[in-house]
Parts: sequence; C-alpha cells; structure tokens
Amino acid sequence: MFALAETRRTRGTAHAEDSDGQQGSLGALVSQGPSSSSSISSLLDSLDASDSAAVEAAVEAVRASGALLSSRRVCLHTTIGDIHLELYWCHAPRACINFFLLAKTGCYDGTVFHRVCQGRWAQGGDPTGTGRGGVSIFGKSFVDEIHPELRHTGAGVLTMANHGPNTNTSQFILLLGPAPTLDGKSTIFGRVCGGIHTLKKLSLVQTTKTDRPLHDVKIIRASVAESAD
Repeated sequence: MFALAETRRTRGTAHAEDSDGQQGSLGALVSQGPSSSSSISSLLDSLDASDSAAVEAAVEAVRASGALLSSRRVCLHTTIGDIHLELYWCHAPRACINFFLLAKTGCYDGTVFHRVCQGRWAQGGDPTGTGRGGVSIFGKSFVDEIHPELRHTGAGVLTMANHGPNTNTSQFILLLGPAPTLDGKSTIFGRVCGGIHTLKKLSLVQTTKTDRPLHDVKIIRASVAESAD
C-alpha cells in the first residue's frame, strides 16, 4: 500500500505576538528575538529575493522565532495532478525560504521531474531539465541544515538534492519510498500534505535505463498560499 511517511519531526513552539500588534522590520524581528509566526508570514509575502540582506535577515528571523510556519505552503501543479507541500520552517529556514521564494517567483514553472527512481525518489527543480543545473536565491549554493530527528523514512518526504556537502540550489527530491542512505547527507525541509494520488502516479511513470521519464512530468506552475488549518 502506498502511504505517506512520518519524518519523526519535533514541532517548534509558536510564540505570542507583541501586545501592540505592530509588525516591525525584519531587522527588528531578529533583534527582538522570538516573534509570532503570523508576523514572519506577512514578511515572507513581501520579501524580495533580490534583496540579499533582507533574505538573510528573514532566515535569522525564522530561526530565532522558533515558530513553525506550517500554514505557509507550496503547491506544485503538475501534468499528472497537484502536490501540496508543508514546509519545516523552523528546522530548515534557509532551504524553506529558498524553495518558497523560487516557487513564488516562477522558477519552477515549466520544469520537469528529470529523474524518477521507482520506489525511491523523484527529482526535480532544475531549470535546465538536465540534472546538472540549479539556481538559488542566495546567488550560489547554500549550506546544509541537517536535523538529527528528521529521517528519510518513506514516501512524501521533501528533501534537498545535492552533489556533496553544502551544494544546495533549486533541485529537490520527493521520496517515493524509504531512502536511509540520504540521512545525514540531505536537508529535509518538508513533506507532502496533500496529493498522495499524484505522488503514487509519479512513482509509476515509465523511465529509461537512466531513470529519465519516457514522457515528461512537468510542473506547470508552483503556487504559494496560506492553508486554512
């Protein structure tokens, strides 16, 4: 039976908003320490990926807050159906902000899952579609954020694709089954929270001997939203 896995995630704690209810700057959020998930969520909506200082401040704000922004999600609208993704903001803020902003700015629109290893994983996020490309809001590859309590336990785990330590860009992996060999090597930054039937379809696509799908599975577009829960 095809079922989504648990990643053994430890949830963060959301802190209450300041009594005055005012939303400060990113810099203020960092200097003041823990803030509310709603304040940071609002700032993410206005964050400019080209403003490196603001992006770095956002990373520190999410890390310092300890808030799990589980309501800030990404949906991949593919040619075989939608895949809804919850992001683990407090465990991997850099990977989450990178993925979120790339999705928001259309980086993933029109890209394909260039590699599907049946029963293991599907890899996408490369604008070149070759598996050799990748972009990052940080201007280059960024560091790993390995969390000791997160494991590649089975289908639905969202993790970074890389070619060695600290080489993360835009490429990501959706697990189609357990992949313990990735533990300690790849940054887990989310999970599938809707679209299990689409994930199952993805696991069944026919591929070449090099794991390239015979027929492209394309991300038509990626959208960002706030969940209703």
